Amino acid sequence: MIRVNRDSLEEISQDIKNTADLEILALKTSKEDRGEEITEEEKTAINMKYANKQINTIAQIMLLSPERLFKTGLGINTTSDGWREGYTKTTIARRRETNRRRNKAARNARKVQRKG
Repeated sequence: MIRVNRDSLEEISQDIKNTADLEILALKTSKEDRGEEITEEEKTAINMKYANKQINTIAQIMLLSPERLFKTGLGINTTSDGWREGYTKTTIARRRETNRRRNKAARNARKVQRKG
């Protein structure tokens, strides 16, 4: 089974925070060159922009399939079967077989109700 690697998420979050800090620093130096100072609203706006980016990035990671998590290195393999645990041919065939049996029983029950 594959689980999301929390260390990878923390690294991504830290990278996004560092990018926000660099943008604030760049804005600060450009304003100081012009003799102005950066306001708290500007800092807050930049931080909010990158906070939203961080939330969206983590949400996208959480929606990735086990295969993608494994291949991108964002997932931790908790079993020896790798990302394919639960996706093997035998388990899929077993699920398909039980679902088809259940659907057939439901179709037959509906037929009986229509006739009766």
